[in-house]
Amino acid sequence: MKILNKFTLPLLTALLLITVSGCIPKQAYKTDNIQAKDFKAEITALKAKVKTNDGLAVDPELYYKLCKLYSTQRNPKPDFKKAIKSLKKYIELNPSAGATDDIQDLLSHLNLSSKNNSSCLKEVKQVKKELKKERRKLKELKEDYDAILETINKLQDLDLKIEGLRKEIK
Repeated sequence: MKILNKFTLPLLTALLLITVSGCIPKQAYKTDNIQAKDFKAEITALKAKVKTNDGLAVDPELYYKLCKLYSTQRNPKPDFKKAIKSLKKYIELNPSAGATDDIQDLLSHLNLSSKNNSSCLKEVKQVKKELKKERRKLKELKEDYDAILETINKLQDLDLKIEGLRKEIK
């Protein structure tokens, strides 16, 4: 009985520590110290870590960090679709964390941002198309304007010649 008590106390203590440490919220991944020009390199480095672990147990946090890097407002070229893909992989590898309100809220915001981004990109594409068409029209109008100016100059020269001839006849 003393042997059981001798192992029970440390075992219970270890289980308690494991349980409590699982309940402590993890510190959010910060991107504050990353310069705008360095986001691409950071993403590439994290993707390389994921690929080197291919086939082995991958740390789900790598996918969470990728999601944050892809989607932060500090990233000069955010990619919400890749952020969603990374977050879904994180949830797949860490289902208990994926069930939390924070992660589900993040997923919802990313989905909304992705839709908004897609519609904005469509609008930008349409505006660029219209701008190109308007530039073509402007170029044609300028060519017409130049042709009209040339005709006016010729007519003015002709008018001067006619006036000169009229004076000679009088």
